[in-house]
This record gives sequence, structure tokens and C-alpha cells, in this order.
Amino acid sequence: MRSVQRQYSQKAMLFGVWDNGRAIATGALGTSYPLVPATQNMHFRIGNITESMTCTLLLELVDRGKISLNDLVSKWLPSLPYGNRVTVGMLAQSTSGYASFYTDQWVEQFENDPFQTWTADEMIHIGTAQPLDFSPGTSWKFSDTNYTILGQVLVKAGGAPLQTQIQRLILDPLGLTNTQMTPTSYIPSPVLHGYDSQRGDYQDATFWSISWATNIGDMTSDLSDMGRWATALGTGELLTPKSHARQFAPVTVGLGPFTSDKLYAAMGAIVANGWIVCNPNVPGYWDALGYSPSKKLAVVISSVPNSNAPQNVHYAVAAFNKVAAMLDPSSPPNVHTG
Repeated sequence: MRSVQRQYSQKAMLFGVWDNGRAIATGALGTSYPLVPATQNMHFRIGNITESMTCTLLLELVDRGKISLNDLVSKWLPSLPYGNRVTVGMLAQSTSGYASFYTDQWVEQFENDPFQTWTADEMIHIGTAQPLDFSPGTSWKFSDTNYTILGQVLVKAGGAPLQTQIQRLILDPLGLTNTQMTPTSYIPSPVLHGYDSQRGDYQDATFWSISWATNIGDMTSDLSDMGRWATALGTGELLTPKSHARQFAPVTVGLGPFTSDKLYAAMGAIVANGWIVCNPNVPGYWDALGYSPSKKLAVVISSVPNSNAPQNVHYAVAAFNKVAAMLDPSSPPNVHTG
């Protein structure tokens, strides 16, 4: 980890490895704030690791008979464009065809004011106002629009705010007391500060608005909780065996680019040479979470770049690839780092 920190010029790195749920190596490198060392108990944004929880919640509701993956989205959101052609399962698999809401216009607006407040409905409108990327169910392309919509569907199906359902059905049963969902910029203390250069200079992005990521990235956590979540996600602890198998089935293999039996998108995660992986990035934070079902190993890394860090590299994934290859040389995940 020190080698990776030097190679990619990282300001701070938190990391941990768990063997069958038991921590075997954890640590913190660098500083969170001037003269404030990074520590293992610091909270950070977990980005689209949130989507793995949203999809797990979906499958919990499937197990409880409250919703079906074959339901048309129009059953739950009648006014949604193309909702009579897209199923709930397509949202979870990113095979709906809905375009990303990360348009050039939205990115410019965000960079002009990173503290602006957005609603889930506004982000969904941006994504669905564009033409479909492909006919629903015929291809695959990652789009956060899918999971923002899915979160709104689950509000209807579960009869409660998404935050409440995730707390009740995921966080509480697993004892994830340092994990929370909130659309505000609040992060509990102690805080791992995140830094970002996308606005032209190196800025503290810790408290930029995260409201645009409602249902998809508006959660914070710490290292220990994420190690626990990696193991629960990878083992299907909260799901029936059928739903756990369905979450990581190779449904998208052969659909669209970048899919093979060695690397494909699952529900809220990717499967890379047997490893179940989440590789989020939100302003200031680059994270990686992985679980090897065959070795019962979990790996979590959160990384914050320095101002001179190389561009177009996912720093946490680069570290994750090296750590995972050391732990299981026969099945290195080789997740793309660009």
C-alpha cells in the first residue's frame, strides 16, 4: 500500500483485508487534513457501493413477495418515459437503455456550483429526457440513471423512504452502525477529507453537494463497516440462495461491449474473474470493495489523491488489483483502472 501511495501520489489511503470475516490487515496512510493523520476510524463517501445495497434491498423485497424483477417500471412509476418497456430487473442490470444523466450541460452546471442541491426526480428527468441508448433488454451500458429510478421504485414497493428501508433491512441486521444514507453533505466525525481537481484547481471537496447521487451514492461509512458489508454482499447473507445467485448471475455476458465470462456487470456490482467488485468514484474519493467467494476474502480501499496525482487512473482499483493478486494469484481480478 505504501508503494501504491507513492506510485500514484495519494494524499491518504485507508485499507483492509478480511479472511472469512476476520480482519487480518488494516491500515491508514497519509493525512486527512493538514497536520491531521488519516486514521482507520475515519468516515468517507462510499459512492456507488450504495448501488450494491439498493440492489440487495430490491432482492430482499423480491424474497418477501413485494415486487418482481419482471414488473414493468410503469407499474410503480406510471409517468416514467419508456416505463412500459423497461422491467425492474433491467434497471438493476443496466440493460434498460436509459442514458446517463452526466450530460456535458449538467457537468458544467455542477462544476460552476458544486454546492447546488438536486432532487432524484430532477436527475431522472435529465437521464430520461435523452433518447434511449438502445432498445430495452437488447444491450448493456452502465448508467446511474437506472439506479436512481430503481431507488424511487423501491420507495413505492417497500412503502417507506429508501433510507428507512436500507437502515431496517441492511444496516441494522448487519450491525453497520457507522454507515448512513443522507442526501446532505454531512459526514460524521472523524472525517477523511476528499480532494478534487476537476474545477481547475485542487480543492477540498468533502462537503460538496451529494444530493445529485440520491439512491446511488449518498452514503458514508468507515473501513470496518465496509469490510463487514463486502462479506455480507459476497456471501448473500441477507438473501435467499436463489436471489443471491440471481444478483451475480452472468445475465449481461454477450450484451454490449466489455462483457465476458471473466468480466461482466451484475446487480449493483461487477464480477471480475470470480471477484465481486464495486469501484466507485465521487468527487474527492476513490474506493474499491471486493470479495472472493472461493477464498472468502474481502478487500476494501478508500483513496484520496494529491494535487499531482496522475489523471485518468482509478487509484483505489489500481491498489485493489495488486492486493487481490497477492491474496489469490490464481484468480487476479484485473479490473480496468482507466
